[in-house]
Amino acid sequence: MKKTIAACVLALAASAFASETRMLFLGNSITWHQYYPSIGWEHEWGMAASEESKDWVHLFAGGYGQATDTAPVMRVRNIADFERGWDSFDVENDADLALDVAFAPDIVIVAIGENVPDVSSSQAAFNAKFKALCEKFPSVISSGKFLIRAPFWNNPTLDAIMLEVAEELGTLYVDSSVCDTPANRAGEYASVNGGIAAHPGDSGMAAMAAQMLLAYGIGEAESSGDEEETGSEESGATSPAVVVTRAGEYAAADGIGEAVSGAPAAGGSSIRRLSNGEYVHVFASSGTFRAPASCAIDIQYLAVGGGGGGGALMGGGGGAGAVVTGSYLLPAGETIAISVGIGGAG
Repeated sequence: MKKTIAACVLALAASAFASETRMLFLGNSITWHQYYPSIGWEHEWGMAASEESKDWVHLFAGGYGQATDTAPVMRVRNIADFERGWDSFDVENDADLALDVAFAPDIVIVAIGENVPDVSSSQAAFNAKFKALCEKFPSVISSGKFLIRAPFWNNPTLDAIMLEVAEELGTLYVDSSVCDTPANRAGEYASVNGGIAAHPGDSGMAAMAAQMLLAYGIGEAESSGDEEETGSEESGATSPAVVVTRAGEYAAADGIGEAVSGAPAAGGSSIRRLSNGEYVHVFASSGTFRAPASCAIDIQYLAVGGGGGGGALMGGGGGAGAVVTGSYLLPAGETIAISVGIGGAG
């Protein structure tokens, strides 16, 4: 069923902030889906959050606005038509895309891929078309506020293309497939519609929003490394631990070695290299981080629940762990154990 609303534009509590940030979100049903009761979807927000305020768009906008003391003015658009028909999509003359440009966004997040047909035999062509789509916003790219989000459902071929485009353009990039765990899907829809149930539920939406906020430098743990934090286990939502190696350096995770890989491996880590030269290792499950060479690292923790907080469980060199986050210099060959945390129930 073709969507009947091309976009929605809204501002969040503008009077409470000194200025505004104009945000453009280009996505698919995970970003916004129209009311569609015949399939069991009776809302108009990101599928399958339980309420509008809990979809990733609104969580991101609210978090960014609070962190920067600006009012989010949002244009949210479902561009599944581009996904399904990218090869014939007219980027230069599309009327809706022209309106996106005219919106003059400060931030652009392109979160697509779940509906793109297999591009194994047309990788160069998809690269070119996707890159052309992104290049409609040159000022946002040059400002460092353009983000490409790889699919929630793991797609190594598409992930690699999107990462390549991000590196070519110098944009921010996150791989949201690390957020796709059974607990983060909308299991409450299993008896209603399997397609809806495969979408992120509230915890999955929160994990993606936290991941994207982190890419913009928001939500990083501020710790000297010797404070202890305690996490609540009441929510049951898994929060990934994040290891960021600083620009120009690298590290490895068990089960992956030194490869830049998309899918979580046995060690529980997904490695992504950003355009600024940093490597991001997201531990969706417990694993071991190993430094093949002396490496400066930052341990961060993404809490997907409200209030309770939490930390990454770490034990240097196989010793006893402490619930801490912070920055460390890991000698060559030394390991550090990473255990995911539990977000607070709020």
